[in-house]
Amino acid sequence: MESKILTRPFMIENDHFLALPPQDGNRASLYDNFIKSIIKDNGHHYIITVIFVGQKRDVSARSIEKLLNEHGETDDVLQSDFLKGVLFTYTGPGSFSVPNNVKDYLREIKGTKLIKVRRVSSHREQMLSGPCLQLGDKFLPIWKVYEDSNHAFLEAIVPGTNSEPSQLRIAGIFPQSLSVAVPCRPLMMDSDLRRPLEGWRIAVKDNFDIQGMKTSACNKDYYKLYQPALATARCISLLEDAGAVILGKTKLASLAATEEPVECIDWPAPWNPRADGYQSPAGSSSGSGVAIAAYKWLDISIGSDIDSDKQAAADEDRATGMAALQCGLLMVFSLMMDSLQVFRKNRITLYSVTWIEISRRFDTPTFFGRNLEWCKQFANEWYAKNLPPNPKKPNSTPAIIFPQDYMFKISNSDQKRVIERFMSYLELYLKVERKIVSFDELWDSAPPEEAKGHSVQEYMQGVCRNSFFYDDYHNFDKFREDHQRGYSTDPYVSPPVRWQWDLSSKITLEERDTAVERLEIYRKWFLETVMREKERNSLVIIPIEKISPRYRDEVPSEHFNPEGVPNLFLSPILGAPELTVPIGTVPYESRISGKTEALPMAISIIGLPSQLLNPLPHHIDPYFILDFDLELFDIALGCLKQAGRPTSVEAGKNLFPPDKTSPKERQTVTKADS
Repeated sequence: MESKILTRPFMIENDHFLALPPQDGNRASLYDNFIKSIIKDNGHHYIITVIFVGQKRDVSARSIEKLLNEHGETDDVLQSDFLKGVLFTYTGPGSFSVPNNVKDYLREIKGTKLIKVRRVSSHREQMLSGPCLQLGDKFLPIWKVYEDSNHAFLEAIVPGTNSEPSQLRIAGIFPQSLSVAVPCRPLMMDSDLRRPLEGWRIAVKDNFDIQGMKTSACNKDYYKLYQPALATARCISLLEDAGAVILGKTKLASLAATEEPVECIDWPAPWNPRADGYQSPAGSSSGSGVAIAAYKWLDISIGSDIDSDKQAAADEDRATGMAALQCGLLMVFSLMMDSLQVFRKNRITLYSVTWIEISRRFDTPTFFGRNLEWCKQFANEWYAKNLPPNPKKPNSTPAIIFPQDYMFKISNSDQKRVIERFMSYLELYLKVERKIVSFDELWDSAPPEEAKGHSVQEYMQGVCRNSFFYDDYHNFDKFREDHQRGYSTDPYVSPPVRWQWDLSSKITLEERDTAVERLEIYRKWFLETVMREKERNSLVIIPIEKISPRYRDEVPSEHFNPEGVPNLFLSPILGAPELTVPIGTVPYESRISGKTEALPMAISIIGLPSQLLNPLPHHIDPYFILDFDLELFDIALGCLKQAGRPTSVEAGKNLFPPDKTSPKERQTVTKADS
């Protein structure tokens, strides 16, 4: 059963806080032992702020001032009143006493009245740093409570008494909203004991299992049918091992399909905070995208990339939208099945069976963030930390490939102007001109032998649909069978899922296998002929979609039905890393506000795939070109910084701060426009 815990809410002015039970039985005893001495010394209840000084114990008035000042720049939990009592914890042999200049600083500057010291047996067993509430003979960690006013979350999570994930059952003030609790940023002076993602606040899409919690995939029958998860998905537990804190599970399109807000039946769609506030969030990772776009108190949100996350449709006649485009920075690594097998051989299990699989060829965990520097740090920890070193790092300047095939679909002149400006920035930074290419023409001039004279459009007709839809449909066979066995009825699914299932049920295994074979042929052709992977580094730059408003009250004119090679299927087909970066906004006249509003827009940069995607003989040691994966961040950061463009986006209505254009940027923009 799901854990239930007793929490104690309280307020300081207009801020809401929550005192949690002590976590871990061994930690609870630590609280009990020294809180008795505090009660004996003082006889009053206190909020005590714990500062971990570690084994180095390098503590001075200056270092404490620096710690608290830097902590205040990123933390929103610690209040000045919480420093009335301070507990220093340390590890290692010998004793530790607080220097007099530290005591003087805390008492005179911070108003501290009680200062205590306590040894903890190890970093793992230490009490959590940050503020705690003394209640009787207990010490309760204090978290701050925020309202999920954009309805991005399905469940909020806090640690229970044994540190197990537990559902936080506190409603928000706004009707039908949840409250989400966040911990204090770490107050740790010994950086050697600080884990790489210590205190990072993470939201997780609800198609990943979290131990003790139910997984819904935003389908009520799925949620009702299955018991709480017995284990946490490996890609999520990796983050927890690195110090990240899971705040809750976010909404998604039902069964990770493609839904517009009016089609979301079991749970209402989240509210996109951008522009006029009534734009569709779209994409299957809509809740994760909205959460990171709306809330400053969230650092990273986890999604999954199955293409529909990145587009609702790819054809020219439909105004599409995705969480990444509307909601911030998105880092996408698309890993295909061969790489998964090698990952498992090397005990690097980013994937596991503890998430809902849609299509193994297309599935990959992804993440959303607002700060490109933070995204690079996160990607390095999540994807790269335990991978073998790359002895063959590419060192040539990448070729910039700019495909006409996708650009001709962009009819918005403002969008074209923003794209052209970014391309000028990129050319200036890399000191290389783009290569404007046509995939169709390259295919006609140098087709793969298997095409037998067919054009690329003819050869790839129905390929993405037949492979993706078939796998998606049959991965839910067990769900349909289990529901029939348990309730003697078919499960309810939303209209777009029903339409897709009806179509998918008619795709034969032979058609699916033919499609998969053609995907592999296209992949090899593209890498050899377009990217020329054996000769050079290459970057493929693709627009996300045609930008135009799509309101959440609009009924879609057609269903998601991929044809040919849609632009946002490209990186999953190639198994290539893809970094999507917001580069500007496009104005439109809102029928909601009656004003000129700004729609965010983004560009995707696709790099060369890992060499592990090309299976090597067993006697040859495999290697990754992972450095190039992360190099996408360096290219984007260098390009944007040189151009004077922001490397982070805002939370809320606006993508970028208003009227913050620097003289350097204005000069570069003028040059790019000319």
